[in-house]
Amino acid sequence: MSYKLLIVEDEAIIRRGLVYSMDWHALDCGEILEAADGREAVEIIKTEKPDIVIADINIPFLDGLEVLEATRDHFDYSAIILTGYPEFEYAQRAVKVGAVRFLLKPVDFDELAEAIEDAKESRRRRLAYSEYR
Repeated sequence: MSYKLLIVEDEAIIRRGLVYSMDWHALDCGEILEAADGREAVEIIKTEKPDIVIADINIPFLDGLEVLEATRDHFDYSAIILTGYPEFEYAQRAVKVGAVRFLLKPVDFDELAEAIEDAKESRRRRLAYSEYR
């Protein structure tokens, strides 16, 4: 299965770094989408229905956690949160909205690859459960 991935990051250099520094093909991520702010992210989630969403917390209009809160009940995807802020409150909110991982910046690419594998496994389980029901 090829996964559709959305990267939500307002800093273009970081977003482009994520897009071009990972071997997404090796991780079975065939389509990489990008959003620069929370509103754009919600629209892309609605129209493109990604399998995995990697979202920075501190982005314009809606923060990354608000994006997840606004879309999780209507769209099925696995979420990974990125942040430069190690505050426990953010980690708690990330768990509450169903994020599979909470990663701190600067991004460790091996850790990100592990998080992608966790997100894919979570997605597979939910799809299998949906088919079973």
